[in-house]
Amino acid sequence: MEPCEEAHCKDLCQPQDCMWEEWGDWGACDKCGGQMKRFRSIVQIASCGGKNCKPAAAEEMTECPRKCHELSYCVWGEWGNFGECTTTCGAGIQSRTRRLQVVNEPLGVTGLSDSSLSPEDLSRKLDELEQRAQTLESQRQQQRAMAFVAGFLGLVAFIAFSRRSSWSEEHRYTAASMEAASDLE
Repeated sequence: MEPCEEAHCKDLCQPQDCMWEEWGDWGACDKCGGQMKRFRSIVQIASCGGKNCKPAAAEEMTECPRKCHELSYCVWGEWGNFGECTTTCGAGIQSRTRRLQVVNEPLGVTGLSDSSLSPEDLSRKLDELEQRAQTLESQRQQQRAMAFVAGFLGLVAFIAFSRRSSWSEEHRYTAASMEAASDLE
């Protein structure tokens, strides 16, 4: 035996360091005067001996200027950009993320201060809604009363029919036994 093809093979694996994506938006405050956080994810995992990402570098915290007792709403933020493909050839995967955000007004709703309605118009609309609610409640009570009456009448009809049929069967047996007795005589 003897060696052959002693030329050094080209390395297929090149060291790649871990890479982070851009920081996400700041999250909600944990309490009044507390802290808020933001996160980032790994875009590329270290491979072939590259440098690993430090887990502590995935999160940042800062002081929170949250106003206490103010209404806030959770809404989905915008989708982020797609990350790098998981492979350089073949069937890989790209992913993207979006996060929940805290806002002061729900989506699609503007404050009353931005409203084009005057206070009188708002008051009139409130009165109309209250009147409509009373009308619907009155109709619901009428429907409930009618359903009760219909159920009661159905029960009375069922009892009357049951008695009528049991009376006619009883009467038929009595009449048949009287005829049989008169035939024996």
